[in-house]
Amino acid sequence: MDSQGVWIIPGAECLFIQQWQDAAILFYGQSGETHCLMGLSIELIKFLKDAPASTAELYKQICLQFDVDDEKLLEQQIEIVLGEFKSLGLIELLVA
Repeated sequence: MDSQGVWIIPGAECLFIQQWQDAAILFYGQSGETHCLMGLSIELIKFLKDAPASTAELYKQICLQFDVDDEKLLEQQIEIVLGEFKSLGLIELLVA
């Protein structure tokens, strides 16, 4: 798990989320792009919109909010989602 920095949403004030049960639409004013999110990705982006966080902090937040059966699988899924967000330009890793 990446613990060498914190993830941020540059221009988080330009990020708008509309959620319906298990799906959400995200509009990011920085890029002008709209994204459809589901499941874990919704929770991670909401946490990051509230405050910068390390991967470990995000993992802890998810574990506190949901029952987690397979911790290793959750770690892998968080890393994948964060990588996708980074490739879309939604988040950046600030290294201390």
